[in-house]
Amino acid sequence: MLICDKEVARMIGMSPSWVRVQRWKKRTGQEHVFTVAPVTIGTSPRYRREDVELWMATLTDTVKTAGNNDTAGGGNDKQ
Repeated sequence: MLICDKEVARMIGMSPSWVRVQRWKKRTGQEHVFTVAPVTIGTSPRYRREDVELWMATLTDTVKTAGNNDTAGGGNDKQ
């Protein structure tokens, strides 16, 4: 199923303008966070719902992995 910017924004808790800015940044080679490639129908960008869900899952996995990198001593060993 293809969804528009507004639906993507609702899914990820961001604004539709954030989604548009991320697409523009990706297209112009700037640093961006939202890496899902749109499917263009005429001039209207649409996204595959499954791709957005997969992107969100990879973010969740990244956060979980980063949280498991704690050192046993808390990282504040003073000598």
